[in-house]
Parts: sequence; C-alpha cells; structure tokens
Amino acid sequence: MSELKLSEEDARHLEALAEQHKIIRSRVHQVAMGMYGGYYLYGPGGLGKTYTVRDELDKHGITPEPIDGRVSALALVQALRKFPESVHLVDDCESLLDDKQARNILRQALWSQSTKWPMERPIRWNVHKRRLNFVFTGGLIITANRALADIPELNAVKDRIPYNEFVASFAEVVALIRSVALKGHEHAGPAECLEVAEHIIARSRELGRSLTMRNYLSGMKDYLYWRNGGGGPHWKDLIASSLHETTRVRASRVEETARDRAIALEISQMKLSQKERLALWTERTGKSERAYWRRLAS
Repeated sequence: MSELKLSEEDARHLEALAEQHKIIRSRVHQVAMGMYGGYYLYGPGGLGKTYTVRDELDKHGITPEPIDGRVSALALVQALRKFPESVHLVDDCESLLDDKQARNILRQALWSQSTKWPMERPIRWNVHKRRLNFVFTGGLIITANRALADIPELNAVKDRIPYNEFVASFAEVVALIRSVALKGHEHAGPAECLEVAEHIIARSRELGRSLTMRNYLSGMKDYLYWRNGGGGPHWKDLIASSLHETTRVRASRVEETARDRAIALEISQMKLSQKERLALWTERTGKSERAYWRRLAS
C-alpha cells in the first residue's frame, strides 16, 4: 500500500463485514429493549464479537453484568437473581453449555408464555435441597467460539432467541486490520502500524494461518517493545514466535538481518544524495526508509 488509505477492494471487504456488524448490533439492541430474552452469537475468536456487543450496549447507556470464565449453574442462577432486570453478558462460557443444570436455567431465563413487556420468566432452582425462585425480566447475551450442540435441550435454546454465526473471510479481516492501522496507535503513527499490519498479513498468508485482530494487536505490542529499546530479538522475530508457536528464531531471519545491514552500509558509503541512497535501498531490499536507518544503527 503506497498511500495511507484503504484500497477500493479493502473498502468493499470492510463494507461486507460492516453488514454483519449491523445485524449483531440490531440483535443486541432488541435484547436491550426487551424484545427478546437473549441472543447467542458464535464464531472464531479475535473478530470483535464481545467488543461489538459491549459497544452497542454502551451506546444505549447499558452496562452489562459480566458472566465469564468457568461459571457453574449455581453461579449463573445467583447472578440472574441478584440482577433480575439487567442485561447479562455471558462471554466464552462454553463450559456452561455442557452443564445440564445450566441448560435448564438458560431455557427458563430466555423464554416464557408471558405477554408482559418486558417478558417475565420464572426461574426455579431446586438442587441439593437449595431452592431459589424468582422472576427474571432482563436479557442474556451469550458469545462463544462454537455453535450449540445438536441436542434437544440446546435446540430448545436456539428456538427461543436470535442465533447467529459471525464469520469473516481472510480478505475481510485484512481490510479490518488495515483500517485500524490507518488510524494509528497511541504510541505509533499510521505508517508504523501499517508496516506491522502488512508483515503479519503476509506471514499469516504464507503459513496458511487464520488471521484475527488479536494477531495485529499483539504484533503492535511486540513492535513497540522493540522500538522503545526493550532489547532482545527483532519485533519480526517476536511476531514469528507467535505465528509459528515456537521460540526458535529461524536462521533465515538472522541471515536476512545481516544481509540488510551489509547492504545499508554499502549504500551509505556511496557518493549519492540521501534521496538516491534511500531509493537504492528500497530497490534492493523492498524495505522502508525506517528499516534503512535501523540497519545502519544496528
């Protein structure tokens, strides 16, 4: 990307992704209004499911009650009983869906025959001689990485609420990452962010790996750590350790760095203007002006 703007192709991919976000936001709003008792949203991690849900609720002045981590059925009941009129955000709690008692509570909390607005849903808990009976009128928004299993109890949950899968193509995630990089970072400009973004995109494509916003955000942490004198390996090696899931630095990366430094030193000794040196550097390595100065300083 020679200019700091999205290409027309990226803009089209970003718009396609935005259409999915519109559906998600509408469903979240419907739960907040009490039109539905809940919403189940699933798909790969790192695409912003939870962020989108929270952002939409925030637009309507709603702070959800969080239910995350490994939560028991009893903990779920207690949370609903403590805040019976609130919107509860159940984030990445697949373990709840494996609990038969929790499935029963979810069915009760998501639907009833009530004609009132908001819908009144009686919750009854009677386990190990412990009884809890109350009326729930709030909402349950559940985000997960997987679809609900095809079993009667969970099929009943599907029938009670909007149920959507959120997926994005590699090209759509690329467009999303580039659009975020173009906005810059608190501690880095758009050009730096795009350099990191393009590196992660290229390496992920080469490795045949899926791509998420988390890859980019983690990559920016590695870049800023290196740029600000954290020491240790080059930021590209830190990113490689995440993408390759290994701490072994490839010999080719070390060799590439040594080769680039030799080229930079050779060019610096030529009787050329600074502009001509930088142009020659880019021609021979395909890398940025910033990379040229880094290699001279290394």
